[in-house]
Amino acid sequence: MIIIMLEKNGGYFSFTINNKNVTGVMGIYKLPYLPPNLAEVDRIILLSRNKLPAWFGQLFRLTELEKKEFESALDDEALKEIILKDAKREGCRIIEIKTI
Repeated sequence: MIIIMLEKNGGYFSFTINNKNVTGVMGIYKLPYLPPNLAEVDRIILLSRNKLPAWFGQLFRLTELEKKEFESALDDEALKEIILKDAKREGCRIIEIKTI
């Protein structure tokens, strides 16, 4: 399992990667990142009653090219590199990366 801890606009969150399954975590909320489930992400953000910032949901929107890149990743290490690249592009600051 790989845990990537990030920060953006004062909000701290992380992504966990376990057997090519990626989950976004902010506080007590866990949102499915890969495989993508935007309906579930939108529902959780809405039900959080502004505890999750609106920009957090934008991190879960993937283009077709990004989806293909994720699908072609061979292992968790490759997924980690893709997530780090996307996080930097979105203006996130990397706090820590743990491998358990």
